[in-house]
Amino acid sequence: MNKLQHSESATKRALGMSRYQLFVFVEGASDRFFYGKICDKVCDKVQFHIYPADEHPFFKTEMKEFDIKNTSGKKGIIFLFERFSEKRLLTIDFQGEKKVVIFFLDKDVDDLLETQISSEHVVYTKYYTLENHVFVEGDIITGVAITASMTPQQTREIIESSHDWRRKIAKKWLDYVKLCFFVRKFEKSVKERPEEWEKWTCRYSKPPAEFEKNCYQTYVSSEDYSTISQSIEHLYDCGEHDVVFNGKWYAHLLRKELPKTGNHSELLNCIQATLDFDAAWAEHFKQPLRKLLAKINL
Repeated sequence: MNKLQHSESATKRALGMSRYQLFVFVEGASDRFFYGKICDKVCDKVQFHIYPADEHPFFKTEMKEFDIKNTSGKKGIIFLFERFSEKRLLTIDFQGEKKVVIFFLDKDVDDLLETQISSEHVVYTKYYTLENHVFVEGDIITGVAITASMTPQQTREIIESSHDWRRKIAKKWLDYVKLCFFVRKFEKSVKERPEEWEKWTCRYSKPPAEFEKNCYQTYVSSEDYSTISQSIEHLYDCGEHDVVFNGKWYAHLLRKELPKTGNHSELLNCIQATLDFDAAWAEHFKQPLRKLLAKINL
């Protein structure tokens, strides 16, 4: 038996002997609560376990086999999906008991770049990231009030409307969003950028002067940039900015508007705790999971 066959056999046996019928892979440990609630709503009698990609033993074995280092998050999920698919481990029939694997991924702009994985075992967020869903569907007023030790009334003096606040922030960073997408789509042509420019949203409440001077003006005149600019502005005009605006930025930017609060993770967690997973929005995640379980009679 060669190495590949041994790895496949050992992993299938390990998964088969597990008490779980559903194996759920997510990008990071902080995603466990969100997807755990989704699974709770669907998996009435199905036992499941949620793994960040790099916490599963199979992942570490494959990392050594392919000599890959420091692959986690979304890259780790995609890597793991490819290995499970190659080894025919997405659906397992072990001694008459069927088990199944599912992967939850942030969409980012994969749909616009036409790089999404087409598989019933892969579910993407509707918006750019999971965090977009938290800020779109969660109660920001309550989350901020808890985190900043404020009353809801005090919070509304800063944020009158969650929808209007998100739109205001997205519009303020519109040119930056355009540049980020341009870089993703035409990465080879982008040679000069300010150091750590990707982290500006963690440091500033609006794009800094160096963005206008060193980055934006460098590419704004190109035909490719013009096409991207029009596409993103159309999404904004349709109220779909969360499709291209990175939701991970929201908590960082919101903290800068508050008189006092904890770190951005604490703020995000408090808003996340207000989500109603019985609401219609959650069907985006529950429906494909329900369909996958039904396929193997779980």
